[in-house]
Amino acid sequence: MLSTPMSDAVAWLVKARIEDGAYSHKAGIRTGVMVNGGGAQGKTETVCAALAAFEADWLEVNEFMNPQAMPGTRDLLAPVAYVRCPVKATPVSTCQRILDFYGEDYKNMRQEDLIRTVNAAIAAHATKALVIDDITRLKLHRESDQDVLDLLLEVMSMSVTLILVGVGIPLSGLLRRGRFDPVAKQWVIPPVKDRGRSPNPEAATQHERRFEMIELKPHGHATRASISWGQPWSMFLS
Repeated sequence: MLSTPMSDAVAWLVKARIEDGAYSHKAGIRTGVMVNGGGAQGKTETVCAALAAFEADWLEVNEFMNPQAMPGTRDLLAPVAYVRCPVKATPVSTCQRILDFYGEDYKNMRQEDLIRTVNAAIAAHATKALVIDDITRLKLHRESDQDVLDLLLEVMSMSVTLILVGVGIPLSGLLRRGRFDPVAKQWVIPPVKDRGRSPNPEAATQHERRFEMIELKPHGHATRASISWGQPWSMFLS
Protein backbone atom coordinates (compact mmCIF):
# COMPACT_ATOMS: atom_id res chain seq x y z
CA MET A 1 0.00 0.00 0.00
CA LEU A 2 1.35 3.43 -0.98
CA SER A 3 1.41 5.77 2.00
CA THR A 4 0.40 9.41 1.76
CA PRO A 5 0.99 12.36 4.11
CA MET A 6 -2.64 11.96 5.20
CA SER A 7 -2.40 8.23 5.89
CA ASP A 8 0.97 8.67 7.64
CA ALA A 9 -0.66 11.09 10.11
CA VAL A 10 -3.44 8.61 10.87
CA ALA A 11 -1.03 5.67 11.20
CA TRP A 12 1.25 7.65 13.53
CA LEU A 13 -1.59 8.61 15.88
CA VAL A 14 -3.08 5.09 15.94
CA LYS A 15 0.27 3.43 16.64
CA ALA A 16 1.23 6.06 19.23
CA ARG A 17 -2.03 5.63 21.17
CA ILE A 18 -1.72 1.84 21.13
CA GLU A 19 1.88 1.96 22.31
CA ASP A 20 0.98 4.39 25.10
CA GLY A 21 -1.60 1.93 26.39
CA ALA A 22 0.35 -1.27 25.75
CA TYR A 23 3.50 -0.22 27.57
CA SER A 24 1.67 1.48 30.43
CA HIS A 25 1.52 -0.47 33.68
CA LYS A 26 -1.26 1.65 35.11
CA ALA A 27 -4.76 0.21 35.34
CA GLY A 28 -7.66 2.18 33.94
CA ILE A 29 -9.06 3.66 30.74
CA ARG A 30 -6.85 3.77 27.66
CA THR A 31 -7.36 6.78 25.37
CA GLY A 32 -8.89 5.58 22.11
CA VAL A 33 -8.87 6.87 18.55
CA MET A 34 -11.70 7.47 16.10
CA VAL A 35 -10.67 7.40 12.45
CA ASN A 36 -13.11 9.32 10.27
CA GLY A 37 -13.20 9.74 6.52
CA GLY A 38 -15.14 9.24 3.32
CA GLY A 39 -15.83 5.93 1.67
CA ALA A 40 -13.10 4.04 -0.19
CA GLN A 41 -10.30 6.29 1.11
CA GLY A 42 -8.29 3.52 2.77
CA LYS A 43 -9.26 4.01 6.42
CA THR A 44 -9.33 0.31 7.24
CA GLU A 45 -6.14 -0.42 5.30
CA THR A 46 -4.30 2.44 7.00
CA VAL A 47 -5.41 1.35 10.47
CA CYS A 48 -4.57 -2.30 9.82
CA ALA A 49 -1.11 -1.33 8.56
CA ALA A 50 -0.49 0.60 11.78
CA LEU A 51 -1.74 -2.35 13.81
CA ALA A 52 0.57 -4.73 11.94
CA ALA A 53 3.54 -2.46 12.63
CA PHE A 54 2.68 -2.30 16.33
CA GLU A 55 2.15 -6.07 16.56
CA ALA A 56 5.52 -6.78 14.95
CA ASP A 57 7.29 -4.45 17.39
CA TRP A 58 5.38 -5.76 20.42
CA LEU A 59 6.08 -9.41 19.58
CA GLU A 60 9.77 -8.72 19.06
CA VAL A 61 10.08 -6.86 22.37
CA ASN A 62 8.34 -9.72 24.22
CA GLU A 63 10.17 -12.49 22.33
CA PHE A 64 6.92 -13.62 20.66
CA MET A 65 5.42 -14.63 24.00
CA ASN A 66 2.72 -13.31 26.29
CA PRO A 67 4.70 -11.86 29.19
CA GLN A 68 1.74 -12.31 31.53
CA ALA A 69 0.64 -15.76 30.38
CA MET A 70 -0.12 -18.53 32.84
CA PRO A 71 1.64 -21.87 32.31
CA GLY A 72 -0.03 -23.82 29.52
CA THR A 73 -1.58 -20.76 27.85
CA ARG A 74 1.39 -19.22 26.06
CA ASP A 75 -0.11 -20.00 22.64
CA LEU A 76 -3.04 -17.66 23.38
CA LEU A 77 -1.54 -14.54 21.84
CA ALA A 78 -3.33 -11.90 19.78
CA PRO A 79 -1.89 -8.41 20.41
CA VAL A 80 -4.49 -6.83 18.09
CA ALA A 81 -8.07 -7.76 17.22
CA TYR A 82 -10.32 -6.56 14.39
CA VAL A 83 -14.12 -6.82 14.13
CA ARG A 84 -16.88 -5.02 12.24
CA CYS A 85 -19.83 -3.45 13.99
CA PRO A 86 -22.93 -5.56 13.35
CA VAL A 87 -25.86 -4.14 11.41
CA LYS A 88 -28.48 -3.07 13.98
CA ALA A 89 -25.97 -3.78 16.70
CA THR A 90 -26.85 -4.90 20.20
CA PRO A 91 -24.52 -5.61 23.12
CA VAL A 92 -25.08 -9.33 22.57
CA SER A 93 -24.28 -9.29 18.84
CA THR A 94 -21.27 -7.01 19.41
CA CYS A 95 -19.84 -9.35 22.05
CA GLN A 96 -20.44 -12.29 19.73
CA ARG A 97 -18.50 -10.57 16.94
CA ILE A 98 -15.56 -10.05 19.28
CA LEU A 99 -15.67 -13.63 20.53
CA ASP A 100 -15.85 -14.90 16.95
CA PHE A 101 -12.45 -13.31 16.37
CA TYR A 102 -11.00 -15.31 19.26
CA GLY A 103 -12.85 -18.49 18.32
CA GLU A 104 -14.58 -18.61 21.69
CA ASP A 105 -17.75 -20.63 22.25
CA TYR A 106 -20.64 -18.45 23.43
CA LYS A 107 -23.61 -20.74 22.92
CA ASN A 108 -26.51 -20.09 25.34
CA MET A 109 -24.62 -17.29 27.10
CA ARG A 110 -26.46 -14.37 28.64
CA GLN A 111 -25.29 -10.81 28.10
CA GLU A 112 -23.46 -10.72 31.43
CA ASP A 113 -21.67 -13.96 30.58
CA LEU A 114 -20.74 -12.64 27.14
CA ILE A 115 -19.19 -9.48 28.58
CA ARG A 116 -17.27 -11.49 31.14
CA THR A 117 -16.02 -13.86 28.42
CA VAL A 118 -14.93 -10.92 26.25
CA ASN A 119 -12.98 -9.54 29.20
CA ALA A 120 -11.34 -12.92 29.81
CA ALA A 121 -10.47 -13.38 26.12
CA ILE A 122 -8.86 -9.94 25.86
CA ALA A 123 -6.76 -10.63 28.96
CA ALA A 124 -5.84 -14.21 28.02
CA HIS A 125 -4.74 -13.27 24.50
CA ALA A 126 -2.82 -10.18 25.70
CA THR A 127 -4.82 -8.00 23.31
CA LYS A 128 -3.62 -4.40 23.43
CA ALA A 129 -5.75 -2.92 20.64
CA LEU A 130 -9.30 -3.65 19.49
CA VAL A 131 -10.52 -2.21 16.18
CA ILE A 132 -14.25 -1.87 15.54
CA ASP A 133 -14.91 -0.98 11.91
CA ASP A 134 -18.10 0.58 10.48
CA ILE A 135 -18.86 2.14 13.86
CA THR A 136 -21.26 4.63 12.26
CA ARG A 137 -23.77 1.83 11.91
CA LEU A 138 -24.71 3.09 15.37
CA LYS A 139 -27.24 5.87 14.78
CA LEU A 140 -28.12 6.40 18.46
CA HIS A 141 -31.84 6.65 17.79
CA ARG A 142 -32.34 3.11 19.11
CA GLU A 143 -32.00 2.08 22.72
CA SER A 144 -29.80 -0.82 21.59
CA ASP A 145 -27.33 1.66 20.08
CA GLN A 146 -27.04 3.39 23.44
CA ASP A 147 -26.48 0.02 25.09
CA VAL A 148 -23.64 -0.69 22.65
CA LEU A 149 -22.07 2.65 23.63
CA ASP A 150 -22.23 1.58 27.26
CA LEU A 151 -20.60 -1.72 26.27
CA LEU A 152 -17.74 0.12 24.57
CA LEU A 153 -17.15 2.08 27.76
CA GLU A 154 -17.02 -1.24 29.58
CA VAL A 155 -14.49 -2.61 27.09
CA MET A 156 -12.30 0.47 27.54
CA SER A 157 -11.95 -0.42 31.21
CA MET A 158 -10.31 -3.72 30.19
CA SER A 159 -6.94 -2.00 29.60
CA VAL A 160 -7.29 -2.26 25.83
CA THR A 161 -7.06 0.62 23.34
CA LEU A 162 -10.17 1.01 21.19
CA ILE A 163 -9.81 2.12 17.57
CA LEU A 164 -13.18 3.01 16.00
CA VAL A 165 -13.40 3.47 12.23
CA GLY A 166 -16.32 4.99 10.37
CA VAL A 167 -17.67 7.33 7.71
CA GLY A 168 -19.04 10.69 8.84
CA ILE A 169 -18.44 10.22 12.56
CA PRO A 170 -18.88 13.95 13.48
CA LEU A 171 -22.28 14.06 11.78
CA SER A 172 -23.47 10.64 12.93
CA GLY A 173 -24.42 11.70 16.45
CA LEU A 174 -21.80 9.41 17.98
CA LEU A 175 -19.94 12.46 19.26
CA ARG A 176 -22.79 14.89 18.65
CA ARG A 177 -22.88 17.09 15.55
CA GLY A 178 -19.53 18.76 15.00
CA ARG A 179 -17.71 21.08 12.62
CA PHE A 180 -14.12 21.19 11.39
CA ASP A 181 -12.10 24.17 12.64
CA PRO A 182 -9.60 25.10 9.89
CA VAL A 183 -7.51 27.14 12.33
CA ALA A 184 -7.12 24.44 14.99
CA LYS A 185 -7.18 21.76 12.25
CA GLN A 186 -9.43 19.50 14.28
CA TRP A 187 -13.10 18.70 14.77
CA VAL A 188 -14.94 20.85 17.30
CA ILE A 189 -17.86 19.34 19.20
CA PRO A 190 -20.22 22.03 20.56
CA PRO A 191 -21.88 21.81 24.00
CA VAL A 192 -25.14 19.93 24.37
CA LYS A 193 -28.05 22.34 23.83
CA ASP A 194 -30.93 19.88 23.89
CA ARG A 195 -31.61 16.27 24.66
CA GLY A 196 -32.64 15.35 21.12
CA ARG A 197 -34.13 11.97 20.45
CA SER A 198 -31.49 10.03 22.31
CA PRO A 199 -32.64 8.40 25.59
CA ASN A 200 -29.15 8.93 26.99
CA PRO A 201 -27.41 11.84 25.24
CA GLU A 202 -24.65 12.08 27.83
CA ALA A 203 -23.26 8.71 26.70
CA ALA A 204 -21.84 10.33 23.60
CA THR A 205 -20.05 12.99 25.65
CA GLN A 206 -18.17 10.27 27.53
CA HIS A 207 -16.83 9.00 24.23
CA GLU A 208 -15.91 12.53 23.23
CA ARG A 209 -13.67 12.80 26.29
CA ARG A 210 -12.13 9.35 25.92
CA PHE A 211 -11.33 9.42 22.21
CA GLU A 212 -9.21 11.52 19.93
CA MET A 213 -10.60 11.80 16.43
CA ILE A 214 -8.54 12.13 13.29
CA GLU A 215 -9.72 12.36 9.71
CA LEU A 216 -8.17 10.56 6.77
CA LYS A 217 -8.48 13.27 4.16
CA PRO A 218 -8.42 12.75 0.39
CA HIS A 219 -5.43 13.94 -1.61
CA GLY A 220 -5.74 17.63 -2.41
CA HIS A 221 -4.15 20.28 -4.58
CA ALA A 222 -4.45 23.25 -2.24
CA THR A 223 -0.73 23.63 -1.52
CA ARG A 224 2.46 23.44 -3.54
CA ALA A 225 3.63 20.47 -1.48
CA SER A 226 0.49 18.46 -2.16
CA ILE A 227 0.65 19.29 -5.86
CA SER A 228 4.30 18.23 -5.99
CA TRP A 229 3.52 15.02 -4.11
CA GLY A 230 0.69 14.24 -6.54
CA GLN A 231 2.76 14.65 -9.71
CA PRO A 232 3.92 11.01 -9.92
CA TRP A 233 0.28 9.93 -9.78
CA SER A 234 -0.61 12.36 -12.55
CA MET A 235 2.18 10.98 -14.69
CA PHE A 236 1.08 7.43 -13.95
CA LEU A 237 -2.57 8.14 -14.75
CA SER A 238 -1.67 9.95 -17.98
